[in-house]
Amino acid sequence: CSPTASFSVSTLDYLGGNVLAIDDSRPAYLGGSVDLRAQVLGPVGASYTYAWGTAGLAGRASSITGAGTSRLQFTWNASNSGDATTVSVPLTVTRAGG
Repeated sequence: CSPTASFSVSTLDYLGGNVLAIDDSRPAYLGGSVDLRAQVLGPVGASYTYAWGTAGLAGRASSITGAGTSRLQFTWNASNSGDATTVSVPLTVTRAGG
């Protein structure tokens, strides 16, 4: 596998059945479950690390699991104590070894 070989990443809203675009926005449903899955298309045999940025979920979601995997799951809180807001959940994928 070439150390300069590129790869692409797709992110799926598994429960909603949607492939998400970069900077995609989706409505959150109070008390609703979220299951985000990353899929990498790249060189055969390459391995990847995943890092979901979950800081924006603090105080807004619970049962957050998989932040260091290709599958992030969480549940939005059942109540909202403030105005509507946008919460970002960025994903960083790195190919192991470069």
